Amino acid sequence: MRTTNGAARHQSVKRLKKRARGFYSGRHKMYHVICEAVMRAERTAYVGRKLKKRDFRRLWITRISIACRALGENGLPYSRLIASSSASWPFTSPRRSRMWSPRPRPPCSQPGPTPTSEHQRLRDASRPMRASADRGSTRHPARLS
Repeated sequence: MRTTNGAARHQSVKRLKKRARGFYSGRHKMYHVICEAVMRAERTAYVGRKLKKRDFRRLWITRISIACRALGENGLPYSRLIASSSASWPFTSPRRSRMWSPRPRPPCSQPGPTPTSEHQRLRDASRPMRASADRGSTRHPARLS
């Protein structure tokens, strides 16, 4: 007897319908519409997570700036506060941090040949260059039209 993928297909549709639960009208009933609706919902959810981080960062910067300026005559703007703190604090960002610095790479067992001036001269001589008709200057061969 011939086997089919009916059970697997049914599970796949069922999983997709579960993700479309709560959608309006055919967006939770019809398979082709469900596929498009779920893909769009996931795409906007991904973008929304990035926007949420951006909005919270702006909110925190605004709140910190207001708190810094409210210190009276000695108040600083946010930019000066961050500039002074990052100069004195070594862990401001993972990129600048000593703690997160990458491990040194082991040296290669077989180093490749280093190009000498002779290699460069031969390489440059083998490239055909044509003069441009409108300007009279030479152009790169890949950029010729």
